[in-house]
Amino acid sequence: MSKALSPIKQAVNLGIGCFYLASEEYVVGFDFAGQKKPTEKPSGMAEFYETADERHVAREKAKARRLRQTAWWDRQVQPGICHYCGRRVGRENLTMDHIVPLIRGGRSTRGNTAPACKECNSKKKYLLPVEWAEYLEKLGKGESD
Repeated sequence: MSKALSPIKQAVNLGIGCFYLASEEYVVGFDFAGQKKPTEKPSGMAEFYETADERHVAREKAKARRLRQTAWWDRQVQPGICHYCGRRVGRENLTMDHIVPLIRGGRSTRGNTAPACKECNSKKKYLLPVEWAEYLEKLGKGESD
């Protein structure tokens, strides 16, 4: 990686023992030991990432089903407000979103889940918070996705 990183937009704690610093061109991850793992992110290619294995996803989906049955989750959805758009949609119209998606290594923990309306959850898909913010920024500027 010979090119210097452009200014960092945001640091994202993934809640899985590592975090990413994202810029326009690069996503740089740090693991438990603090080892830097640069990953070039070609411009306009939010889909450039490694996916978690199927066992991880299945295990975390089972944890999410259990988490949805807890009093904690009930308190999260009680107000009926989407974490992302802030609209009051009613608790029955909220879904559990994984802030760091399972397919990208996220876990089904209290710190990595948020109530989201079906529309936001469907649009966010597998995006990290930084990528979601960039998507919303583009929408605000009138650009197509």
